[in-house]
Amino acid sequence: MGQSLIIHNPHFKEYYDKKKKEGMPHRKAMIALCNKLLRIIYSLLTNRRYYDESLNKAYV
Repeated sequence: MGQSLIIHNPHFKEYYDKKKKEGMPHRKAMIALCNKLLRIIYSLLTNRRYYDESLNKAYV
C-alpha cells in the first residue's frame, strides 16, 4: 500500500523523501508514511469530510 502512495501521490512521496533524508531506513520511512495515511483517514472519517488531493487537506 505504501509503495502505491509514493508512486501515485506527490504529497506522500514528498513526505517519504523527507523521512529518508532524515536518515530513516526504507521500512521505517514506509511505516511513518502508513501512519500518516491512517491519521488522515481517521480524521476524515471522524469529521465526515472528503479528501481533496489538489489542496492536500480535508474539506467539508
